[in-house]
Order: sequence, then structure tokens, then C-alpha cells
Amino acid sequence: MSVPRLPAEISTLLETLRARIRRYVLIEGIAALIAVLAGFFWISFTADVAWFQLSKLELPLWFRWGLTTLAVALFFAAVATWLVFRLYRSFESKALALVLERRFPQLDDRLVTAVELSGQTPQHSGELGNVMLERTIGEAARVVKQVDLGSVFDSRPLRRTVLAAVVLGTSVLGFGVANASAMRRWYDAYIAGRENYWDPYRLSEMTIQVVAQPGDRVREFDAENAYKHPRGADLTVLVTVREGKQVPSTVTLRHRSYGAAGATRGAVSMSRVGERQFRHTLGRVIDPHELWVVGGDFTNRAPLQIQIVDPPKVDRIELQPDYPSYTGMDPLEDRPVVVQGTRVSLPMETQFVLRASANKPLVWVEARTPRFQIEIGAQSTSGRPGLSTLTLTDLTSNESRLLLLQDDLAATLIPGDRRTLTLPLQLSTGADAALLSLFDSAGESPTPIEFPVPFPLPPDQPLQIYLEDVDDIRSFDPATVTINAIPDSPPTIDVRLTGIGNRITRLASIPISGRLMDDYGVREAWFAYQRPEDQELQAAPLQNPPRNRTDFELQRTAEEKAERFDVLPLQMDVGERLTVALLARDGDNLNGPHESSSPTFAFEIVSNEALLGDLYDKEMNLRLRFEHIREEADALRTDLLLHRGRYSDGEKLKSAPPQGREPAEIAEELRQIGVAVQACADRSLHLLRKNHAETREVEARFRDIREELVNNRVDTTDALIRLDDGIIAPLAALTALDFPGVDEILGLFGLTLERQQDPRSVIDDAVLGLDRMIVQMDRILEQMQQRKGFNELIQELQGLLDRQKQVLDATEQERQRNLIDDLFK
Repeated sequence: MSVPRLPAEISTLLETLRARIRRYVLIEGIAALIAVLAGFFWISFTADVAWFQLSKLELPLWFRWGLTTLAVALFFAAVATWLVFRLYRSFESKALALVLERRFPQLDDRLVTAVELSGQTPQHSGELGNVMLERTIGEAARVVKQVDLGSVFDSRPLRRTVLAAVVLGTSVLGFGVANASAMRRWYDAYIAGRENYWDPYRLSEMTIQVVAQPGDRVREFDAENAYKHPRGADLTVLVTVREGKQVPSTVTLRHRSYGAAGATRGAVSMSRVGERQFRHTLGRVIDPHELWVVGGDFTNRAPLQIQIVDPPKVDRIELQPDYPSYTGMDPLEDRPVVVQGTRVSLPMETQFVLRASANKPLVWVEARTPRFQIEIGAQSTSGRPGLSTLTLTDLTSNESRLLLLQDDLAATLIPGDRRTLTLPLQLSTGADAALLSLFDSAGESPTPIEFPVPFPLPPDQPLQIYLEDVDDIRSFDPATVTINAIPDSPPTIDVRLTGIGNRITRLASIPISGRLMDDYGVREAWFAYQRPEDQELQAAPLQNPPRNRTDFELQRTAEEKAERFDVLPLQMDVGERLTVALLARDGDNLNGPHESSSPTFAFEIVSNEALLGDLYDKEMNLRLRFEHIREEADALRTDLLLHRGRYSDGEKLKSAPPQGREPAEIAEELRQIGVAVQACADRSLHLLRKNHAETREVEARFRDIREELVNNRVDTTDALIRLDDGIIAPLAALTALDFPGVDEILGLFGLTLERQQDPRSVIDDAVLGLDRMIVQMDRILEQMQQRKGFNELIQELQGLLDRQKQVLDATEQERQRNLIDDLFK
């Protein structure tokens, strides 16, 4: 029995269907892959543009790489799903026949039967079965000739996929042709993976800087986008649009600060300055900040970090002085002078080293006065080379000149850890001349010069010190110190005559007492005198010279607190005049020495008798003054007794009021008595104290008379005993004992009245004290009267001598006139 074979018509139909299915799958798969790739392009492109419009930044690289990786994974998944797995899937003839049977009902299962039974050996079918099988296959072959395979496929999904692929693919290609730069940007972003792929396509591009103070210095952010800002200072941000780029209408500064209360955000529009710059200042920044600048299509990718640091400042200024040797201050040179406040004083011509200690290492220091400006630069941490210069200014012409200083100056003046400025200076009167000499030579030496050590510093001018630290921060306010010079003034002479008048005898010894003072010691002192025949001042030494003492009291010995100028060696005549002064000189060997003179004392030489007459006149005046004091003491006694009586009358009036008088009248009279007694107490105490002071003055004047007798060497033993024992000693006892005793009693008188007690016993004690005083005064007046006769004789003798001298002078003048008349006869 033969095996039925599948007709060629059916085999060809099935193969054709199989091929068309694979072609369908291939076209659909390729179209789907094109759509996926085009879709990825548009999605990624749109995401990039949208993100840029929102943030003005590129998409993060991780996001772009992730999106690209996802797209690649989807692509290969689509290839495997839509192409590989579908293309290489086996299409069995039976399955294809079933597809045709469902699509073409007229086949009536004959095609499936033919496919299933073809190539198989029939079993138990017999001859009839074979005939029927062949007939079925034949009919199936005949029917399939009329089958249209195109109607088997649903072309709508394929058309949709192909249309999507064509549209998306064409859009990508067209976009690439029309906007190659955008396509290039997409390639740089997703394929090349570049960081700043938007930069070549930005319309706006800006540089961000900081304007640092003082001096409006433009500072850059470092490689880590950080800038160190001084705590508490204003932060000025400067944005500059690069040439050739579009200037945006507005630029916004966004900032975020991190303080103790947490993070705070803010945004502000920057002010436009000029054509291509924008500026804004954040006031008193004390917390770290992050900054973003947004303008047009520009913004900074990473936040700009504002790091807050302490500004440089001078913590301590001290001066290590080297005083001039003549001042005698060498033992103090190991004690630095610490500047408290803004002023310090040093002796003129002092050399010193100014040490200014800072809180941070320094790279630049400027010391400035109106006359000069010293800039000391060391190499900074950023590698900026140091430069040291000296700028001199002529205050007259207001012209400035610049001198370069040696390269290693910073290592000398800012040594070690660079926290201390050591500046050698000299406070000098010749500083202006030295600076002027440097100014004149400034144009002659273009090469660096050696820094003058010590550098001349004009006195009393503010010295300002500016600092810049390793963080490139300059001090906003300078440390200011004014070093005042203490000039070496001439010695101060405070002297006076004691126990001598302006009329002296030829034997006089003139005592001069007082003090000589100088800041650094009086080197020498002497008397200067001049007689009528002297053309210049003559010098006479002191018996006890000052020997460089700063405060010297004139004295011959420890007991005698005065220096004496002896007139006797000058052998002067009566009637001549003598001038005497005291001169002193200091030890200033730099700007001196300085000399000073006391007031000039003028004297007239008189005879002993004339001097005694002068002293008698003084004594007479003192006696009259003392007699007046005695009269006032007696009047005081009388006043006390009078008011004691009035007080007694008041007591009687209170104890036994008279009949017929009104109580009010009696009270008024008692009040008037009380007022009068109180006034007496006050008046008495005031008058007693006035007399006490006047008595002390009388005592002092009598002591002067005694001293004048002794200093003119016209004293006698009797006269000194009379003055000492009869007048001066009793007056001293009167002022030291009697007056204070009565003063105490009168004070008690007033206190008794305040307590409303009976003052009569106190008044009695005061009257008793006054009685003793009056008795003592009468004894003193008696001693003064004893000299009256002798003094009057002296006065009469002096009068006779004066009249005799007048007659002799008149006779001489007449004789000279007669001689002249005889010559012309």
C-alpha cells in the first residue's frame, strides 16, 4: 500500500504562508525597535530640556547613564522579544493549516486532513479508504489554489507600528538635520556622558566673584568653590557677564545660611552696575552660606561655599624701648611698655621695637602714618609672591614716591610663625628730616634698598597697622597707636627768697630756698649775678650741687634748707645794685643741653642803719596790726558779757513774767533775745578765728624780721633775745594754745544754744580764756614798745645822714655850675 504525498500546491501554500509570517514579524519588530529608539530620544531629550528650563543645570550624570542603560536594556529586550524569539519560532504545517481552515471555511477540514495524513501509512483503511484519502487531498489541492493569503493577516497593527516608527524616526532625523547642535548636545549628554554639555549652547555665561573690603578687592572662589569671609563683615557678590554673551534682564542671588537656629533660605534680585555687571551685598554675615546665581539660562552647578573665619586683628601691642643713656632709665629697658588704649608716651630719641601680636599667621602687614607707608609682604599660601615697599609722602607738595625694599624683609619683620610684627623705630625730632632725605633719594634708586633700622618715626602721629592673614582676609579697621614723644624740657626752677628783702647790706648772705626739677636729672646748677661794672652775667657755684637728681631741694646742709649767695666777696658800695638768679642745666646730649633760669632778684646795697630803719618800719606796722587784734579781743570779751546779761534777763522774764504784759509780747522779746545770743555765738567764733589767722601772720613777719637781721649780719644778741623770747615765742604760744582753747569754748557755746541749754557757764569760761589772752597780748605789746626809743634814734640818725648827703650833693652841683660859668667868662 502506497503512502499519500502532500500535493505541491499545498506545500507551496504553506511555505509561502510561513515566509510571509516571518516577514510580518521582521517588519513589525524593526518598526517597533525604531519606535523605541526614537521614543527614548524624545523622552530623554525632553527630560533634559525640561530640567534645564527649571534648574538651568545639566541632568546629573548618574541619571543620564541610568536612562541610557535602561534604554539599551529595553532595546535588547525588544530585539529578543519581537525579533529573535518570533523569527526563530517553528511554524508547523498543521498549525498553519488550522490557521487557513479558520480563515477559509470552504476548505472544510480537508486541508488539515491532507496535512495530517500525508506522509503516513494508512492502517486498516482498505482500498476504499485510500481512494477517499486521495480524493480529499486532491480536492484540498484544488481549493487552495483559490486561497488569498493576504487576507490571513491583520495589517492594522503592522501599519500602526510602521507608522509610529516612520513618524518617530523621521522626526528624529528631521530634528537632527534641522537642529544639529541640539542633537550634538543630546549625544554629549547621553552617549559621550560629558559633564558640562550645555555650556557651548548657553546664551548667558557669568563669572561670580566677591568684592572684599577694605579697598574693593575683587576675590575669586577657590577650586572647591569656597571663599573664606571675615565674621561679621558685609559680603558683596559681583556677577560679570562675559563678553559676547547675552546680558539677562534680571539676575537672582539665592542663598542658604546655616546658623544656630537651623538652615534659612532666601532670594534677592541683584542690582545692575554698568552694562555687564550685577551686584548685591549681604550685611553682617556671621553664619556659613551657600550661594546660587541665576540669570538668563545660567546658574552655578555647585553651590558657592561661604566659609566664616575670624578676621585678623592685633591682640597686643608692646614696645621694647632702648632709652637714651642720659635719661638714666637703662634699668627699665627690660620692661616692655604695653600699649593700653591708643596712646603711649616715650622719651624723645628713644629707640624701640614695636611688637604687634596677631591672632592668625600673617602674609601682609601695612604700617601707615601721614608721612610714610610700609608694606611688608610674605609669600601667601596660594603661592602669591611677597613684595615689600616703602611709600614716602611730602606733606607740603602732597607728592608720594615708592621705594622697593629687600626681598627678605618679611622674614625679618614677621619672623617664625608670622603672628608677630617686629618693627624697629626711633622716636626722634629729626624724623621729618630723615624721611625727607629718603624722599629726595627715592627717584635715584630703582633697585631694592635696605630697610633703615631703626626707622625714623615722627612723634605724635597716629600709626595705623593693617593685617592680611593666610586666608587672604584683611583687617577692616586698623589697629591704631599714637606714640607721643616726651620732650626733654628745661629744668624747672621753683625758688624764692627767704628772710631777706630787696634792700641788703654789703655783708648780706642771700638765702634762696626751693627746688630744682627735671625729668631726667639736673646735671648742674649755679648762681648768676651781675654788678654795675659787669658787662655779662658772672657765675658762682652752689655749695651743694644737684648731681643729676630729678627733684633736688636747695640746701647747704641737712639742717639748712637753702643755698646762700654771699655778697661780701663782691665788695660792693652803698647805693649800688645787684641782680642774682639761679640757673640750671640738664644732661640732654642729643637735643640739648637745656638751660633755664629762675626769676631775677634785684637788690640795692644800703647801710646797716638804713636797713635797721626799714626793719623798724616793718615792726611798727606789725605792732599797729597787733594792737588792733588786741582791741578786737577786748571787744569780743565785752560782747560776750553783754549777751550773757541779756540771756539772764530772758531767764528772769520766763520765770517771773511782769504783770500787765501780753504773753505774745513776752514770747517775741524772748525770741529776740535768743536770736541775739545765737548771733553773738556765731560772730564771736568768726572774729576769734580771724584774729587767730592774723596773729599767725604777725608771728611769721616777726620771724622774717629776725631772719633779715641775721642774713644782713646786723643782728645783736640782745636784739635776737628780745625778738625770740619777748615777741616770737609768746606769739607762738598764743597761736598754738590760747586761741585754740578759746575757739573750742566758743564752739561749745554755739552747741549749747543748739541744745537749748544754759550757756552762761560756757560764756564765763570763754571770758576767762579771753582775759588770759589779753594779758599775754599786753606783755607782747610791752616788748614791742621797749624797742621804740632805740628805733626812733636810729630813724633820726638816718634822717640826719640823708639830709647831710643831700646838702653835699647840692654843694657839689653848685660848684660844678660855677666852674662852667668861669670857663665862659
